[in-house]
Amino acid sequence: MTLSSGDLMAYIDCGGPPEELVKVVSRKLKEKNLMGMLQHFTVSMSSGGFSSASSSSDEEYSMTAPVSPLPRPGRLSRSMSYSARMVRRSEAIVCHPKSSLVAVMIQAIAHRVNYVWVIEDDCRLVGIVTFSDMLKVLRENFETMA
Repeated sequence: MTLSSGDLMAYIDCGGPPEELVKVVSRKLKEKNLMGMLQHFTVSMSSGGFSSASSSSDEEYSMTAPVSPLPRPGRLSRSMSYSARMVRRSEAIVCHPKSSLVAVMIQAIAHRVNYVWVIEDDCRLVGIVTFSDMLKVLRENFETMA
């Protein structure tokens, strides 16, 4: 099953993934026998790991290449923070599976979000990566270098 842009927009509009989207991502992780990722995904979902964070970054900064915005129509939720509304008004932040970790982190910070959608070249959803996940991978890479 391929997720539609409507599924993505439903997630953005509601501030959290629709249950059907969670089921699809969970099923794909099971199909690929990625049980550790499935467990982490389940824990992230239950702990509310996809809420927006506010930071003081330069909104004029933009990054070319591996991370790109998707246009988004729709209404804003009153429960979102101001910075989340600013980003969600116009775009969803996406990257590709082979995108640079640092580039994705910078883009997430620049857009004041703590998650990024991971999509294939044909715009099929692969998954979601949180800023916390990015920091864990970065820390693991530093530890292996030491």
